Amino acid sequence: MMTRITNNSDICLIGHPYAPIGMGEHVRATFRSLRAVYNTPKLHDIYKLENAAAADVVEFSGAMVETPSPINIFHINGNEVDQVWKHMNYNRPWTGYNVIYPLWELPRYPKEWAAELDRFDEVWAPSKFIMEGLQEVCKKPVIHMPLATEIKLDSLLSRRFFGLPEADYVFLFFYDLRSYATRKNPEGVLNAFNKFLAKRPYAKAHLVIKVNGVETNPKEFDALRERVQELQGRVTLIHQSMSSNDVKNLLRCSDCFISLHRSEGYGFGVAEAMALGKPAIATAYSGNMDFMTEDTSLAVNYHLVPVLEGEYPHHENQRWAEPDYEQAAKYMIDLVDDPAMGRTIGNRARLHMQGYFDYRSTGLRYRDRLSEISAQL
Repeated sequence: MMTRITNNSDICLIGHPYAPIGMGEHVRATFRSLRAVYNTPKLHDIYKLENAAAADVVEFSGAMVETPSPINIFHINGNEVDQVWKHMNYNRPWTGYNVIYPLWELPRYPKEWAAELDRFDEVWAPSKFIMEGLQEVCKKPVIHMPLATEIKLDSLLSRRFFGLPEADYVFLFFYDLRSYATRKNPEGVLNAFNKFLAKRPYAKAHLVIKVNGVETNPKEFDALRERVQELQGRVTLIHQSMSSNDVKNLLRCSDCFISLHRSEGYGFGVAEAMALGKPAIATAYSGNMDFMTEDTSLAVNYHLVPVLEGEYPHHENQRWAEPDYEQAAKYMIDLVDDPAMGRTIGNRARLHMQGYFDYRSTGLRYRDRLSEISAQL
């Protein structure tokens, strides 16, 4: 039981609750996890810039506040801290026990950002991968706090809605043009799919790439579209804006999720696919290894290579994974040849995510730590 936390105004989650990005998903998952085991926490939308989805407005609007609570959990990254701190403290000081819960995608956490984290009382790490990087440079306590991944669909959509072939085995890859191509590695996914097609040229299989952020990087999108045209109708690019429910239905309509990333802070796409009971082919490196196991996924071997200048911010002395594309292609072959194998792996994945990474399980972990904090206040 919580020692001093007695009502739902005692915890405030600060972040970007309406943003259709990873940090938005981050704060939404924390909100739902705490709500599952405790009173509904308060929410503070830092900049109020996003056009909120109607379902999110219904869910979150009643929790919105403009004042701090005894415990405040900031869902922001290290590079945001100074600007957020100045913005939020302009009219009133955000006092209380302040926690920061950042994401980061490389093994070494930038030292200049770590200095900003010292403004907080403690640091939460969404994955062990992030935790290890933070512990090397942070003066404040760093605690591993895994994220929840639980899927609830508002409505069910079919393959026809997305224009996908009904009878094909569909592989799905998520690519955000606002991120760095070298990290997400779309070329690697196309490389593996090409290798698969070389071995199974007549297979009824299809690759779908869901692309976000086209307006931010039209040249990169045009290059991707040209590359896809070489595959003669075996690849579909979906770049329309979609609701969260649409994206999760796209996952549900696929047969397998693939992520040949070079590094992930957490791996939301892989986690959501597994929660929906889909086999995931993914690089066996970084944040996704918190929830990927030998029995519940198809982990792709890799070797570590240096991150080169221009490939990602703060690349100095960083390394990330170069996945084994032959092995990824072999997994594709195995799944198309034996779809029942994929369904078995997917069912194990779903049960694994339900048992360890649902809102209640994650909320109980939060509650335990918040009880300890509360006892100190």
